[in-house]
Amino acid sequence: VNACGDRCLQFIDGHDGMLFLAADTGAITVATRIVSTRLPDHRYTYGHAENSVRTCDGDPVYMHSALAAAVARNNSAMLALVLPASDSAARREAIWLAARLDRFAMLQRLAAAGVPITVRGQILDENSTLLIAAAEGAAVRMGRWLIEVHHMPVNAILTGPDPYKGSSPVRIVMSGGRDGDAPARIASFLQLLVSHGADI
Repeated sequence: VNACGDRCLQFIDGHDGMLFLAADTGAITVATRIVSTRLPDHRYTYGHAENSVRTCDGDPVYMHSALAAAVARNNSAMLALVLPASDSAARREAIWLAARLDRFAMLQRLAAAGVPITVRGQILDENSTLLIAAAEGAAVRMGRWLIEVHHMPVNAILTGPDPYKGSSPVRIVMSGGRDGDAPARIASFLQLLVSHGADI
């Protein structure tokens, strides 16, 4: 970036795309330069879709923002850099992804920065909670915390902002991948749900 200056920032969908790639690859120096050259009212949001990260149960993860890339790569320095420059859509995606990938420390940092744990969907308001995101990744530690500390419902939410009924965490976790240790994680997540009264 230093070599070609602002001309480099015009490529790959401008600032958003460049920042996404910098966050995805952990290029903190490049990301710092991009954030420092943004317009005062510019808020980073969606760049490229990337799916080279997988959940705990082997499913591919699609991330669209630099903030989500920082969460997916578990890069706390990058998260600290891009969080203040990220808009509400990127923040929602990031906290959903943190729950799905069992990135507990990342979720805590997002929540401390004001990203609500009460989001009702990854993109739009749905009849869902972050427990659905944890179930998508069979993220047992995250699921336990969401149920026991935040009292998130273990059954489907039937009414709310979305005219369609929500999915149950049981159904979501059962539709997960089968790679690696996925069967054991799925069994553990199901046991967690059942022990807290989930209707299977």
